Amino acid sequence: MRRRNEYEYFSWREFVYSHNSELLGAFANFVNRNLKFIEKSFGGSVPQVAIDEAVYHRLESVYEEVGQLIEAGHLKQALEVVFDEVRAANRYFDDRQPWRTLTEAPEECAQTLSTCVLLIENFAQLLQPVIPFACEKIAHMLSIEAQSWSVITTLPTAVVDVAPLYERIDVAKIDEELEQLRQRAK
Repeated sequence: MRRRNEYEYFSWREFVYSHNSELLGAFANFVNRNLKFIEKSFGGSVPQVAIDEAVYHRLESVYEEVGQLIEAGHLKQALEVVFDEVRAANRYFDDRQPWRTLTEAPEECAQTLSTCVLLIENFAQLLQPVIPFACEKIAHMLSIEAQSWSVITTLPTAVVDVAPLYERIDVAKIDEELEQLRQRAK
């Protein structure tokens, strides 16, 4: 029977694709485009208006579901729930078109952005155990502190030092990493 090497249980290819599509393409992109939009169009001030109630209620159920999954030891499923919400948040931003409503319906634009910032705060809290460094960057950009395991309801007043959370990993890196692992295994 062939003995498996440790590196065979980990897929660099899957890691790179997950990083580039989920972490960078969905999560970091949502954070960056919202905070950059606020920085550019609102001078860094987060609109202090009522958030979309439907989104708030959805967040309540997400905390409950994710908490139950984590307590049951189903971390992967908990992450899938959070990233489903991240993708929904991206669709929300796209559907609400704040770049258009900025001039046509400023109140609607402000509500979209305040709702998205609330989502960002809560995503950072939900993902803190898994991607702490990125979540710390978000906390810095929003000047917020860690909360308890419940929906954050208070909006930050401003965004600062907005910077990308992640950089794209070139798929050529997969072969480099695999070669290094093969060399170490010899």
